[in-house]
Amino acid sequence: MLMPDLMELLENMQPDQKINYDRLLEKMILTWQEEGVRPKILLHSCCAPCSTYTLEYLTKYADVTLYFANSNIHPRLEFERRKEVQADFVAAFNERTGQQVEFIAEAYQPQEFLCVVKGLEEEPEGGLRCSACFQMRLTKQH
Repeated sequence: MLMPDLMELLENMQPDQKINYDRLLEKMILTWQEEGVRPKILLHSCCAPCSTYTLEYLTKYADVTLYFANSNIHPRLEFERRKEVQADFVAAFNERTGQQVEFIAEAYQPQEFLCVVKGLEEEPEGGLRCSACFQMRLTKQH
């Protein structure tokens, strides 16, 4: 029910048109409200500061599970620090808002990341290396 609406919205765009994701989300939320549904969203987060506003906004309309999968972060100590701060933030957010945001943290596997981006070391920020990293996280099997 929800995915066809998203696909329909995307199909109505011009081939060279840039996607305004905020506007697209607004249309999706309107559809959810019209249909009386509260979807479940799996949201990736790299750190607590990046998830604050997104959680405040999305939890008004959907049940959110925060997904921390960041084997690209180095060193391990920084990964563990971010994971702990993110988990603490989710707990505090739930207590403060009465929400029930779930938190899933993947194991730290930097070798997997290094294998995926091998040969892309010189890529600029936002280039093919980032795309490979995104793809790695989006295709993880659970």
